[in-house]
Amino acid sequence: MIDYELNGTLPWEECPDSFDVELNGVRYEGRKFAPRPRPPELGEEIEIKVVKTRFKIKPPQVRKWLEHFGRITKEPAFEDALDLPEVKCDDIVMKAVLRKHIPGILPAYGRRMNIRYHGQPIVCGKCFEIGHVRRNCEKPEVVKWADFVKVVSEMPFVSREMLGDWAELLKKE
Repeated sequence: MIDYELNGTLPWEECPDSFDVELNGVRYEGRKFAPRPRPPELGEEIEIKVVKTRFKIKPPQVRKWLEHFGRITKEPAFEDALDLPEVKCDDIVMKAVLRKHIPGILPAYGRRMNIRYHGQPIVCGKCFEIGHVRRNCEKPEVVKWADFVKVVSEMPFVSREMLGDWAELLKKE
């Protein structure tokens, strides 16, 4: 067992890769993890991933949506499967310099397009507002998907073609 001085913090480089510490009769074991890098600022190049597309959304369609949020620096393409570069998985990856943040979910081409990138603001799945998650949502009512689609459809660059089958939800109202 290693005895640590716990009244201060060690520089990261001096921290051991694993630890086994006893403090006030309680034993703690673990290993060192690399600290998370800081979230990127708007205007920095970042990698963006559209996940779980099931090959129903194509890279040119992703480009058509995401070019409105920033400048594309690496064209969208299906990601290589781990250890099998000749096989593609259904996630689409690209790089861009963002002018504004991208919502985590967009109604694209009749599918829910799930977008992920490091530093992306969290969005509530209940009210679709930024800054909290569903389990911490204090809104009494659930915002319907159709209402969210309506809000997105009012963005100046969104066409009915970009919404696909979701555009039918707008006709029902």
